Amino acid sequence: IERPYYGDVGRNLRRLRASENLHDDVELSNEVSIISDDFAEENIFNIRYVVWKGVKWKVTNAEVLRPRIILSLGGVYNA
Repeated sequence: IERPYYGDVGRNLRRLRASENLHDDVELSNEVSIISDDFAEENIFNIRYVVWKGVKWKVTNAEVLRPRIILSLGGVYNA
């Protein structure tokens, strides 16, 4: 189930990771803080990606700091 949430970008950092591809992979070290609700807290382990700037980014870490959830982003999400 995809649900819309809005939040603030707390840290905005980009890095390139060397890969076997022709071009390096882009990864983020961003943190997005969303206002949580009961659904988000009950399903925190199911949060897989965040859509930011039109791209789906993998959630690498999720931390509950009521009333917010801090989501750390990594590479591009490929499902």
